[in-house]
Amino acid sequence: MSRTEPEQENATLRAEIEALEHRRDELSREGRRYKSLYDLSPDMYASVELEGLTITDCNLRSRDLIGYELEEVVGRPMTDLVPPEDLPRFAKMAEQLVATGSVEGFEHHLLRKDGTYCLISLDANLRYGADGRPVCTRGVGRDIVDQKDAATALRRSEARFRRLAETMRLVPYQTILDPAAPDQLNLKHRPDFVGEQIEPLLGFDRKRWYEAGFWMSRLHDDDRDRVRRLMEQNARKPGKYRTEYRLLAANGEPVWILDVMSVVMAGRGRRMLNGIIIDISASKRDEEVRERLMRELSHRVKNTFATVQALADRTLVATTTLEEFVATFGGRISALAAIHNAMAATEWTGVDLDELVNLALSPFSGAGAVSTHGLRTKIGLDIGRNLGMVLHELATNAVKHGALSSTTGTVVLDWEVRSAGGQRILRVDWVERGGPPVRRPTRRGYGLDLIERAMNYECDGTSNLSFDPEGLRCCIEVSLEEAPA
Repeated sequence: MSRTEPEQENATLRAEIEALEHRRDELSREGRRYKSLYDLSPDMYASVELEGLTITDCNLRSRDLIGYELEEVVGRPMTDLVPPEDLPRFAKMAEQLVATGSVEGFEHHLLRKDGTYCLISLDANLRYGADGRPVCTRGVGRDIVDQKDAATALRRSEARFRRLAETMRLVPYQTILDPAAPDQLNLKHRPDFVGEQIEPLLGFDRKRWYEAGFWMSRLHDDDRDRVRRLMEQNARKPGKYRTEYRLLAANGEPVWILDVMSVVMAGRGRRMLNGIIIDISASKRDEEVRERLMRELSHRVKNTFATVQALADRTLVATTTLEEFVATFGGRISALAAIHNAMAATEWTGVDLDELVNLALSPFSGAGAVSTHGLRTKIGLDIGRNLGMVLHELATNAVKHGALSSTTGTVVLDWEVRSAGGQRILRVDWVERGGPPVRRPTRRGYGLDLIERAMNYECDGTSNLSFDPEGLRCCIEVSLEEAPA
């Protein structure tokens, strides 16, 4: 039985309704998927009406970032979420958006609900109504705080590395060895890359180092054969190697280099030499200074031991009792120690004569009147040590037998430096007055020998004693040629 026309129309209508309902369900599912993607997107999405810049919608990521619920945001002006200091820039961006229809990569801050700021990069496009007039804008924002922090950290790291490289004067280089040229590391050797730091380090234009043989030609003559053998040996197999050598700078001065090289197989039999050269001239100079100081220390210790031994031997011969030996020897050792301390304070570069005089005479300053006169003069170590011991012996003798053994005695110590025969001559005069009458001793002790001979034998000077009845006189002269001015 055939359907009537109304039945057919109803069947067609039901089929259309079912199709529409199916499409509605599909659209609903797509809407939910879109909403899910919209809310769960790692980017911020928002819609803003142009009139009043009112927020009409924003996704979950936006709300999480600024800390507001949807109902707290919708209907608010966008400018409420822009910090006051960013508002002028934001207004210019809005003008650009209206004028051009879009903006890209506009960076600005958003004000969170808790008062803190976040930094976003905004892309926005206008949406137009049926009349062709813009009605709203939709934007995508990306939180770039971490990106900015990473960029800042990278810049700081690069700056630290750059400062380190500049401070340590690091020069990277690379050489690729071709298996078809087994003798590549000969005098024609040249690198494939050299860092620009090579120019301030050695003074040559960077291009010169790419010339065949230039690198090898700048090696110090005493290092060239050794370095070439080491490079040929090290380049045969992968590994890390360190070599020290000298390169001659443009001014002809040798620069000590630490070459840290890594040999890597680069495929098809090729070997890649990656390395850095480091200027270690300063550390080499420090090493030389340390070695020189150790040699000087060894020399001075030996000299000191020899001096102490001589003082002990001669004092023992010249004294008759243990008490006299202990007192005399102890005084001489104390004087020697004080002189060495003064020299050490100047890092063994010399000693000031006025300080030396004070050290030699200070133990006896209360025994009588002592006056000194002379300009400040720096003298060398050997002269200082021997002159100090001589002054100590003169003062000791004055206290025991001379002017300082009397309450009316005086000692005057004068010194001056004059030029003679192209040399600087130091003259020291010791004059005693007001003490007991002076007579030439009948027995020569070590103190008298030290006064008369120390300057003669040790410093190529003279020391003349005069036993005037009114008081002992001593005149010392020595060249200061080896002493600093």
